[in-house]
Amino acid sequence: MSHHGEGNGDILSPRSKFYHGPYGRMFRNLPAHVPTIDLIDWSFFKGKLSDGLLDELKEFSRNFQDYQIARLIEKLDELLSDENEALINTELKRVVKEALEDTDKGREAILKLLALTMIEKGDLDQDNDNGNNDCIPAGYTYFSQYITHDITFDPTSSLMRFNDPDKIRNFRTPRLDLDSLYGGGPLVSPFLYDRNKEFGKLLIGMNLNVSVKARNGVRIKKRFDQLNNNQLIDTLLTEENDLPRNSQGSALIGDPRNDENVILKQLHLAFIKFHNKVLDDVLKRGVKGIQAFHEAQRLVRWHYQWIILDDLLPRLVSQEVLDEIWNLRKGQNTILPDEVGRQSDKAETRNSSECRNIPKLCFYQWRQQPFIPVEFAMAAFRFGHSMIRNNYKLNSQLERQSLTRLIHAGYLRENWTVQWDKFLNIKNSPEKPQASRKLNKNLSSSLGAISSSSNRDGIDNVAMRDLLRGYRLDLPSGQAVAHALGIPQKKILKGPELPLWCYILSEAGKFGIAENCEGKGGGYKLGPVGSRIVAEVIVGLVFGDSHSFLNVNPNWTPPYDSLGDKFELQDILNYAGVPLTDKEFAAP
Repeated sequence: MSHHGEGNGDILSPRSKFYHGPYGRMFRNLPAHVPTIDLIDWSFFKGKLSDGLLDELKEFSRNFQDYQIARLIEKLDELLSDENEALINTELKRVVKEALEDTDKGREAILKLLALTMIEKGDLDQDNDNGNNDCIPAGYTYFSQYITHDITFDPTSSLMRFNDPDKIRNFRTPRLDLDSLYGGGPLVSPFLYDRNKEFGKLLIGMNLNVSVKARNGVRIKKRFDQLNNNQLIDTLLTEENDLPRNSQGSALIGDPRNDENVILKQLHLAFIKFHNKVLDDVLKRGVKGIQAFHEAQRLVRWHYQWIILDDLLPRLVSQEVLDEIWNLRKGQNTILPDEVGRQSDKAETRNSSECRNIPKLCFYQWRQQPFIPVEFAMAAFRFGHSMIRNNYKLNSQLERQSLTRLIHAGYLRENWTVQWDKFLNIKNSPEKPQASRKLNKNLSSSLGAISSSSNRDGIDNVAMRDLLRGYRLDLPSGQAVAHALGIPQKKILKGPELPLWCYILSEAGKFGIAENCEGKGGGYKLGPVGSRIVAEVIVGLVFGDSHSFLNVNPNWTPPYDSLGDKFELQDILNYAGVPLTDKEFAAP
């Protein structure tokens, strides 16, 4: 038994850190991180008492019926009203240490308090421009989320259970193969496909235009979120520009999470349209039926893999780490695999064009097939939570909308269509895209109150969910992982041992310096630990897929024209035919 107790009795299996499967571990020999009160910046609570934070903490403790945190709140109330700093720094820590550190509940209480300190206080509708990351446009925040949904999905997990990697089933393949788009294909998942069009075409749904008149001539005055009459809704469906839906408005897609916010659902829609256009191109070559579908699917997957490796990763990950992984791109000696996922001791020189597909993976290795490491899924690849803004401007016709309004599953309003030069650098567009937020441990205020259909734990604080999940999966501390990776001491954060997710965000804030944003400090890329984990796993997932372009045709390049110097996410959107600029965006 771990210090977290036993797992779900219905799915008993031996506890083993050497398990290889859909989920596993990169650092199997590192001990689990144990939270201590040294993680808490007590000055945060003292300075925020006037803002009602103490009442918030008390309400929090009542909601979760957490006796340990209730005791802590009482002591905070007593001691923080005293102006004696020495008392706060000594007596409080002593009491809290005795009350909390020796129990799971206490350690989780510490993480809950840490989570509260990570959420910025302020207006949910406002953003602090000083926290902008101009090096990464906001669209890549949601492309990263789209990738997450492609490779990880556990609809049965809950923070209210104790989870081990060998007790969590991943309902996604550990490959970048867009199974969240294709499902099992037209024969296995026919509900995703349009039977009235060419075989293999994905379904597209209809927009809601709430400004048009109903068929009886009466203008619809109801609020959009009050539209629940199927017959009334049918009168408002005007154009094929939404996800396909059933009669109750639920999206017919491979992953329901891709319908949870207005931006993400339109990115998924763009990939649907991209597939359909690629399929048209294949059909024009005389290929038909299931063969045409498979050829279009292959091309779409390869373009997707390409932009992840050549567009997204260079924006997020340290160039030094990428150079080490792709040493062969410079024509250097490389290490050839003697079997998939295991490195050989033999080095053989080949020119870069012949060896482009062989990455050097030092820490992400597998036996029979790739797996999703929990250090990646539950920590490193959750960097995107720090990039989320409080509000976004969807298009030139609409005012800025708060994140809380954009988190909406259901029919897409016609006037909420995304104009993509608001989110990406679009060639020849004068529009400057909205920036993502800097990569650091300060999350936007909206993330303290996020509710969604996939959140079954009653915890709306995103930081709290991430920290608790990492703790219950026995993730090591960030410093322990940094040492295991051989990171130089000067690039390892000092201070108390941090949970891995919190450490990765914190090191990004200090060491995440982008080459094109020099002189601006950190927060523009992932730091050493985050870069290494994200880069090795993403590259490894492509390399470990025998059907990826790296293995089938390593010299392949996207055949479609690019708007800029290289093929990027903007080019997929452009070919899909979604609105890139205000000239293409028709106001309702």
